[in-house]
Amino acid sequence: MWAHEAHGFTPSLLQNADVLGETLGMDLALSAAEHPVGSFALDLIGVDKATGERVIIENPLMA
Repeated sequence: MWAHEAHGFTPSLLQNADVLGETLGMDLALSAAEHPVGSFALDLIGVDKATGERVIIENPLMA
C-alpha cells in the first residue's frame, strides 16, 4: 500500500493521529514526522494530552 515508510506510511499515521491514538488508547497530539535526532529521524513525535508525556513512535514498514 505504501512504497516508502517515510514518504507514505509515516505521513498517513500523522494525518490520522486520532485513529492511531484511539488504537493505542491514548489522546495523541502528534507534532512532527521524521523529526531529526542526531544522525537519525524519529518517525513520529508528540504528546499524550491526557498525561502530558512525550510520545515517540517508530513505525517500521515491513514488506
